[in-house]
Amino acid sequence: MTEAYQFPQTVVIITDDLSHATKVARKMAGIVSIELFNWKSFKADDLIKYDIPVFDIDMQIAKNVAWLKTIQSKNEKLKETIFSFDRSNRSLVVQANALGAHINVTRPLNSDELTSVIVKLCSENTNFKSSQHSAPNQIKKPSDACLTVSDLMDSIAIAIRKGGKLPVHEMQESSRQIIEAIDNTDMDNWMKAVRSHSSYTYRHTMVVAGFAAAFGSKFNLSPAEKERLTLGALVHDIGKVKVPQKILDKPGKLDPDELKKMRRHPADGAVILAKDSRMSKELIAITRSHHEYLDGSGYPDGLTADEIPDIVRLITVIDIYSALLEARSYKSSMKPREAYDALVEMGGKLDQDIVRAFEPVAMDEETHVLIKRIAGSAA
Repeated sequence: MTEAYQFPQTVVIITDDLSHATKVARKMAGIVSIELFNWKSFKADDLIKYDIPVFDIDMQIAKNVAWLKTIQSKNEKLKETIFSFDRSNRSLVVQANALGAHINVTRPLNSDELTSVIVKLCSENTNFKSSQHSAPNQIKKPSDACLTVSDLMDSIAIAIRKGGKLPVHEMQESSRQIIEAIDNTDMDNWMKAVRSHSSYTYRHTMVVAGFAAAFGSKFNLSPAEKERLTLGALVHDIGKVKVPQKILDKPGKLDPDELKKMRRHPADGAVILAKDSRMSKELIAITRSHHEYLDGSGYPDGLTADEIPDIVRLITVIDIYSALLEARSYKSSMKPREAYDALVEMGGKLDQDIVRAFEPVAMDEETHVLIKRIAGSAA
């Protein structure tokens, strides 16, 4: 085994050109974990959350320089800091050095250059090295992926409540880890890990994501398509962070007022995602419309068949099937065949072509073992 460097937990780009920085971050998303902030909304105390800050701010403007000085003065343990500016301008080089820049890159930001700088920094910095690893972020067992997803759900909730940016890279990485866990082991081991989590909401999200990944593998979808589907499953209930915990964890059925509040979660989730320019229209549609039915009887918009994209229809099928399998204190779990038959019996509410396509996943032998894992797992 050779020594391999491990990328930092998160790189943060603090910028006054969010549009361009977003494009750069998208190109780097599969390589390093990046979060973006408009410089006006970034607080000095937040630096502790990140391993490498990248300041992409016009230093020819006095108020910007003053802000940078304030940030740096409050940074007691100055981290490896990257500044982006026109390096042909000697005065800016001096200014950056005076502000404590460790590394300089060109402005506007270039994804290839920034990636190269971060790779070099990580390979040289012993804080980012880990010995006896064949590759960074390697997943050895489903429990690792399960813990990653659990941490992700916590991070999403914190980001939403604090009005911060969604942890997009963590979301993508969690999707890849779920797919790897499903492909390399089976649903039995995945659900054994999922069952150990105390939160019903988290468990449900993990179950839906697991079935989404299994569907993608069963039908040999491309890696990009599997990741897209699994990520959609991970975010489909993101709006539940706005639902009071006492409603989410209520042991019995919800009363009409509680049900009304619960039914806001698709619309709330769509609003959360729409605020982040990195979220695709497809993910927003999954989040908003996964409770819509083809006959128009769903919510929140009463959409009908032509208005509901195929990927949303598939997540709806998986979501319902997963809920039917799961036990709550007020209901027992269904057996796989019973749950699948219930999908068929819903008729024109669901896309029955998708329901039929889902049957090999629903009736797989691994799924029967899966049911045994979650049947007694009441919230």
